[in-house]
Amino acid sequence: MQESMRNYIMETPDQCQQNIMQAAELTQIITDEFCKQTYKRIQIVASGSSYNAAVTARYFMEKTLKLKVEVLTSFSTLNYETMFDAETFYIGLGQSGRSTNTNAAMRKIIDRGYSLIGLTGNVESEMKCNCTQICNWGVGIEKIGYVTKGYTTAVLFLMLFAVEAARKTNRLRSQEANSILKEMLSMTECMKKVIHQTESWYKANTAGLFTEMNRIQITGYGSNLGVAMEGALKIEETLARAATAYEMEEYLHGPCYETTPDRTVMIIDAPGSASSRAYQLYQKLFALTPKTYLITTRKCEGEHVLSLPYPVKEELSVFINIIPFQLIAALGREQGGNPYEDRFTVFGDAMSTKSPRKGNEVGL
Repeated sequence: MQESMRNYIMETPDQCQQNIMQAAELTQIITDEFCKQTYKRIQIVASGSSYNAAVTARYFMEKTLKLKVEVLTSFSTLNYETMFDAETFYIGLGQSGRSTNTNAAMRKIIDRGYSLIGLTGNVESEMKCNCTQICNWGVGIEKIGYVTKGYTTAVLFLMLFAVEAARKTNRLRSQEANSILKEMLSMTECMKKVIHQTESWYKANTAGLFTEMNRIQITGYGSNLGVAMEGALKIEETLARAATAYEMEEYLHGPCYETTPDRTVMIIDAPGSASSRAYQLYQKLFALTPKTYLITTRKCEGEHVLSLPYPVKEELSVFINIIPFQLIAALGREQGGNPYEDRFTVFGDAMSTKSPRKGNEVGL
């Protein structure tokens, strides 16, 4: 199969389905490590899409494990964090295992005498030298740097870890854990439908949305704030358009004053207590810009609405709501994308964001 972002997006539901069916085996290394002692909190260190994935999975993990979960950037961990302790379960997250900042941050924690699990798509990468244990989160193959499959499978792995660790530590009864996994499997079937539905929506809105899209603001809430962050990152990376993610209510406390008629605003609406507020925002925002769009799991019609009314809970809606942003990036890139892409590759190499390739890479 030809390497393309779109093809990796198409592969993702089946990869997720496979990972869910093998949840206990896939997460065994990290769950066994977690069960060695009683922890008071979890701290995840990551950057880029891996950071966004951790933000997306955070609330599900907290709810399932009944533990506080903190997500820190690799740079801040390396340069500013000073408080480490043996009651924190440390996780380093990086798909290629080659992020210089993430590996250095992980090494800092290890050098202070604390255990740390590395999660990656390549267990033979440099990351294995900077952690206590290394674990493949089940990405499969993804060779394009604008990751889609990697983000989604990372979110899923962190959730599967939470379920299996909760099962092993009696925070969840086995029947409850199995019920969650069953819901996840149903969600993967919804993902396949959403891919095709979004492609049709994209084609219908190419002229009005995507060719005139210059400055984009994306709002989300709860776990879907991570989706908004990843959506903004993908648009920036692939289309060279300015995009910023905001928590929905925080958008109203300042950033909305930037919303002029030439701005595009995309609102993520998920099931839950904040849904009515998101829909209110969508209805009222046309007073500021005609380029207002709603991605929603409610049944709703409108030229600027992508309605994805599938029966998923709020914490699992992230797997559906990320797809439109991934496809905007993928299909937009196919139509021209970022004309300076090669220049930014050279820039990234000059800034040494990744360690050199060793020839053992299975993906990035």
